[in-house]
Amino acid sequence: MPSLNDAEDVAFALLGDTRDLPVRRAQRISAIYAACFLDEPLLGAWFGLGSYVARQVYYALEGPALAWRDLLGQGNLEVYRGILPAWLLHRAGHPVPGPLSGAFNELARAELALRERAPGAGAAADAFAEQALFELCDVEQRVIVQPVYDAVPRASREPLRALFRFRLGLSPAAPVLAWDNRFGAPWEADARCAWMTATVLPAWRTARAEHAMVLRAEADRTRRWGAVTLAELEAAVARLATR
Repeated sequence: MPSLNDAEDVAFALLGDTRDLPVRRAQRISAIYAACFLDEPLLGAWFGLGSYVARQVYYALEGPALAWRDLLGQGNLEVYRGILPAWLLHRAGHPVPGPLSGAFNELARAELALRERAPGAGAAADAFAEQALFELCDVEQRVIVQPVYDAVPRASREPLRALFRFRLGLSPAAPVLAWDNRFGAPWEADARCAWMTATVLPAWRTARAEHAMVLRAEADRTRRWGAVTLAELEAAVARLATR
């Protein structure tokens, strides 16, 4: 059975020649996330949200030099390294070990509910998928991202507040989710998770409920922008399924 390390190798292979180029890598990561969302809009909800965030990282890195360039690039890579291999392993039919195991167990419950097609199965699948989304975001912030912020000198953290914003959509009219100082400091995991729970995830849930077709169209646009094909994603999963 393949390990997470095997899945990480496959995930890095998907980056191609962008692996060591933070700007192009952010573009590619956004496109890979978009492809995952297109492949599984319900189970891959984290990736739909992540594609917008990664795209914002690309815009920031592409712009004028900023003091937080290394932080943004490294954080973006760490999230990719932390989440995408687990997703590929799960899609290949293997259990996911470690901190993400709970989230992927919820996704497995959602898939089972969808297969059963019993009365109420759709609602049950939605509930399991939403719980998985919450747990993925929680582990992302507490386990994967927090060490990146911990490495920033305390005296240099205050400007980070301005980095916490992204547009939830590709249209100029799409809502911008920006850090709300009511939650405290964005370099603290508890504060980020509180903002996520109160603001980000409800906005994403509303967007998926009210604008599902728009989100799919935008995901396909992002996928093509980063030159990622669904066939590449399927091949990556197949590499792990046959081991």
